[in-house]
Amino acid sequence: MKFQTFIAACALMLSGHAFAQTPAKQWDRTLGGSEEERLMGMQPTRDGGSILVGASQSGISGDKTQGHLGGDDAWVVKLDAQGHKQWDRTLGGTGYDGATSVQQTTDGGYLIGAYSNSPISGDKTQASQGRVDYWIIKLDAQGTKQWDRTLGGDSDDTPISVQQTADGGYVLAGNSSSAVSGDKSQATRGRTDYWVVKLDSQGNKQWDRTIGGSRIDAFTSLQQTPDGGYLLGGYSQSDVSGDKTQPSLGGNDFWLVKLDGQGAIQWDRVLGGSEGDYLQELQLTADGGALLAGSSYSGVSGDKSQPNLGGWDFWLVKVDAQGKKQWDRAYGTTQEDYLTSLTLAADGGCVFGSNDFSSYRVTKLDAQGAKQWEKILHAGGAYTQLTRVRATSDGGVLLGGMSTGDAHYDKSEPSRGGELYGDYWVVKLAPAVLANQPAKVSADLRVYPNPARGSFTVQLPANPLPAGLHLHLLDALGRTVLHQQVPANGSVTVSVETLPRGIYWLRVSGPQGYLAKQRVVLE
Repeated sequence: MKFQTFIAACALMLSGHAFAQTPAKQWDRTLGGSEEERLMGMQPTRDGGSILVGASQSGISGDKTQGHLGGDDAWVVKLDAQGHKQWDRTLGGTGYDGATSVQQTTDGGYLIGAYSNSPISGDKTQASQGRVDYWIIKLDAQGTKQWDRTLGGDSDDTPISVQQTADGGYVLAGNSSSAVSGDKSQATRGRTDYWVVKLDSQGNKQWDRTIGGSRIDAFTSLQQTPDGGYLLGGYSQSDVSGDKTQPSLGGNDFWLVKLDGQGAIQWDRVLGGSEGDYLQELQLTADGGALLAGSSYSGVSGDKSQPNLGGWDFWLVKVDAQGKKQWDRAYGTTQEDYLTSLTLAADGGCVFGSNDFSSYRVTKLDAQGAKQWEKILHAGGAYTQLTRVRATSDGGVLLGGMSTGDAHYDKSEPSRGGELYGDYWVVKLAPAVLANQPAKVSADLRVYPNPARGSFTVQLPANPLPAGLHLHLLDALGRTVLHQQVPANGSVTVSVETLPRGIYWLRVSGPQGYLAKQRVVLE
């Protein structure tokens, strides 16, 4: 690719005439047994594949190779980059168990966040603490269980998010209605509270924190912050009480809570309108702030600056590093629009998923919140629920949920079983490109040394370069771990001393989207 082609691509992007095309479906996979399966968690993996978790009622049948253990079991499925199943594992006791979240760990294995009311039985080695407990399971890279831990109090404790921390341990967050009992060291604030638990690398509890007001406070999302702390998000009915320092604005509001590395509250923020506002997921942004995504019934009121479009709308809010609102946007139709998941894109924008319970719907926004494209995937009118949307390292998007549909429309494989939820249904969307953009411009993007240790240099073609170019370094899960502006001379040194070894993708983009990509190996 010649230098003139690179400049032409940049000029096209920056002219305002280029636009992101709606991505094509690359593949889809239906996975299940003869009974019901519900997909609740999903992450891309470092080998380009993905890991899926949820709940299953099936015995050995269809894609399920291990027997039924209890009422519901946790079901883990590993796919390769083309969506082909590599292995599956059934995990459970004699009661009801299901997995809600998963993260690949630095040793190549997986941490599973699950709920359980099972006694010691099957894969469960510790007794139940109450009605429902956090059940944390560590698997190796082949899906063999290494250890499990049960954590809870005397009532209901349900994990929503699990992540590995920089110290090699783990942080768990979910909802609790338990009093001081079992592993719960702090009293309830209201009917339901956020509950955060920090574990060491072997799964031993280091500390726990209960966070809430006097009514219902429901946790939905957690991200680790660059200062070693945690940003928690959910929705709240509570007024000023307990840990909540700002008044309620409507029926339910978005509620952010910032913790330091030891779990102490640093600040909290309430965001909402006069009606119901439900935060579903948050992601940290390259400027140190966060993007919040959920559903809203509010009109113009409180923090909501745009009118209600009809019933429930999608509502996205951008906040700075202190949780202060920078902008908000409402999207939707005259029907009910329920946002289910959010992922960041390499160009600084985002993709969110939503449900009408008969199709998957995904929407791409740019960094300023303007809509770039929307895609709907149909399963023939059958029950279909999208639960997770995740960016992939190749610039594509992975969609995960469940469907009772047979092979119709966008669903290429028949149902395995289950009339209520059906099967896991996973869809891979190809990387979106700009209309009229040359297929590849990476040949003019030099990265050296590569493999790199400590730092590397990025060199773009000689001057003149268009203004407004940025580079993003993405990890194998498609997450932006570093973001820098490209200077006018086209040469920039990137420090990676704090990043773990592995394969990363370097992407160069302008105001209108993606421009070039290069693989970088860190040693």
